Amino acid sequence: MGHVVCSVLDKCRRCYHCVRECPVNAIRVEDGQARVVEERCICCGTCIRVCNQGARTYVNAVPEAWRALEMGRPAVAVLAPSFVASFTDVEPGQVVGALKELGFTRVVETAYGAEWTARAYQEFLDSAPHEDGTHRRWAEMKPPFLATTCPAVVKLVEIHRPQLIPHLVPIVSPMVATARYLRRRAADEGAPDPIVVFIGPCVAKKDEIDSPGLAGDVDLVLTFAEIRQMCDEREMNMEVGDLARFDPPYPGVSGFVPLAGGLLRSVGIGPDLLDAQMLTIAGKDHLLDLLESLEDGDEAQALFADILFCEGCIAGPLMDSELSLVRRRERVIEHAHRGPGGVSSDRPGEPGFFLPTEGLFRAFEPVEREMDQPTERDLRAILERVGKHSTDDELNCGSCGYSTCRDKAAAVYRQLAEPQMCFPYMTHQLEEAVEKLESSYEDLHRIHGRLQRTQEALLQAEKLSFLGQISAGVAHEINNPLGGILLNAELLGDENLPGGAGEHVDLIRTEAARCREIVQGLLNFSRRSRLQKERVSASDYLCHLISRFRLNLPQGVELTCDVHPSAADCKIQLDPDLVERVIVNILDNALDAVGGCGRISVSVHHNQSTDEICITITDDGDGIPGEDMAQLFTPFFTTKEPGMGTGLGLPLAHGIVKMHRGQIEVESAPGEGARVTITLPCQGSRQNEMSGAGHGTRDLGARFYPGKRRCP
Repeated sequence: MGHVVCSVLDKCRRCYHCVRECPVNAIRVEDGQARVVEERCICCGTCIRVCNQGARTYVNAVPEAWRALEMGRPAVAVLAPSFVASFTDVEPGQVVGALKELGFTRVVETAYGAEWTARAYQEFLDSAPHEDGTHRRWAEMKPPFLATTCPAVVKLVEIHRPQLIPHLVPIVSPMVATARYLRRRAADEGAPDPIVVFIGPCVAKKDEIDSPGLAGDVDLVLTFAEIRQMCDEREMNMEVGDLARFDPPYPGVSGFVPLAGGLLRSVGIGPDLLDAQMLTIAGKDHLLDLLESLEDGDEAQALFADILFCEGCIAGPLMDSELSLVRRRERVIEHAHRGPGGVSSDRPGEPGFFLPTEGLFRAFEPVEREMDQPTERDLRAILERVGKHSTDDELNCGSCGYSTCRDKAAAVYRQLAEPQMCFPYMTHQLEEAVEKLESSYEDLHRIHGRLQRTQEALLQAEKLSFLGQISAGVAHEINNPLGGILLNAELLGDENLPGGAGEHVDLIRTEAARCREIVQGLLNFSRRSRLQKERVSASDYLCHLISRFRLNLPQGVELTCDVHPSAADCKIQLDPDLVERVIVNILDNALDAVGGCGRISVSVHHNQSTDEICITITDDGDGIPGEDMAQLFTPFFTTKEPGMGTGLGLPLAHGIVKMHRGQIEVESAPGEGARVTITLPCQGSRQNEMSGAGHGTRDLGARFYPGKRRCP
């Protein structure tokens, strides 16, 4: 049989619970998944018990059991006394009956084998020790003497603490003792050699049957869960099954062996808390503490110790019972006192078959394993990979499954662990990743905003281009008849017309002139692709423009202009007439918004990160309603009274700014005024160099409004 504890990798969820709980670090982590290391595993079943995902399991022996029962040889089921703590919904006799219905010819209790092992331990204790503390029969042994029926303890010592082998009492477990009894008696009686199948709650028993010196004693080991599986496959209901008696031989007081201290009780030594020479050690942590103290050379007063890996076999890793540990113990005691079928005449110590004590001995063999020892330099390099640059960084939190950070580093060196198993390190890495993601999200959000604005600008440009083509055609078609109307209106105006006809002619002339302005606006709108760029000082150009606009301001309106020092020496390439039309149009709108009494401010600064001039025009008027914001740059849309505007000013301004590779944005809310920001690339920027291609430029430099650096 191969290794009995195995991994189901597709169920592993990287919780590392098994790594933390394994007492001998027999779990290797590869690619984030935990795998059992066969050469280190002691088959204690701890990883199976703690894994809620079912990623650790054991080899199922049910198919092999069916084949054994079909061989025709007598099959004997050797049932561990702890079965009463597992099959709690049926009578013990119903369990026996179910096993016989499955095909077992006999069902006996392992407790009978415990009678023989108890006798062997009693002889061991009765042996007179030499003056040097050893026994005549086992001269190489050293106190304290460790007695155990648990194969997980034996394998723990053989693999991981071989120097403690002289402390182990070399007596077989009750399972092996029972099997040897059955085989020897069958041989003496001339009966066929039986197939011996042990049934219990321990996964280590599956491994024990292949141990050196024990192979062939027990043919197969089944768990209580596997017996239930066999019943289900035969559609057997144990609860309604017939009662049956155990087959002889019957045990005496050894039914207490599944309990902590049961072995001492079997040899007639009752529990005495004040007896320092007799110890009962049960449970992984207590066991490891005892072995470590012995390995460190601590002198112990105890002479004899009964040790189990679990809190008794009733707490075995494969014990599928919902009862509490206390209630399981009570059921085992009740069954041991009741007895399954009376006392056999061939009980040890009475006339009948006798199994020599020599037949209960076994040997323990150290398992040679080479473990590379990392140097201090190796450990430091591994620790620094997970951010542990000094001893202060070594938290020793144990979340990785190792007691200290250095133990875990050694496991990484031996390829038993991975660096990223460090929870604090991974938490730190995750926090950094979250920060990067948040930063990336902000960058993407900004980029998305730019793309959205670019898309809107492209749509707007497409609409404006189409409207420009239509406007040019319409303007040319209207211009000729409009000229005739104006000419005839002027001629009629010179005539002395009777009555009120003169007033009508004046109205025709006025409206025709207005139409001419509209046509001129359409022509300007359609011709916006023609630029005559000049290199100008941004501050001088804007200050002069604001100064001229201020001359015609109403007395109740205050216009201020502030040029930041960062923009004082900036040069830009632009079409002065077209840009002036943009700024004047926005100032006119601001003037209309304040209603003849208010404040308009203009600020200019240089954005060094983008190398752009930013012109911001702010008013404290009534603001723009939200429903009108989306239509500000739509041709012919206006909020002014009929006859007061054409709705071409802002669309034309938008087109001119875009032609200069700039941006125009409007921010407003009802009652809070409006803010218009125009950004234009400076003369040295790549955008301006690209936009200047194909256009003539003139350097107005020093001649353009000399001596004026600040607006008056």
